[in-house]
Amino acid sequence: MARPFYAEPRLGARLLAGEDALCRSCNNCTAPQVTGAEGRCRTPETVRERARVTDEGVYERQQ
Repeated sequence: MARPFYAEPRLGARLLAGEDALCRSCNNCTAPQVTGAEGRCRTPETVRERARVTDEGVYERQQ
């Protein structure tokens, strides 16, 4: 259930705005965790998309 938050820690802001999560449930985040690695998204397309939406300011709160 928490896997999408590895791809975008501030996912709640996008969900409240009616957007879809970036996580595609590919499990690239879970296998390394078995060896003790930190939980984070390792899918290149998703990491690039998160950087793009972050640069666009989609996680910023609107007043």
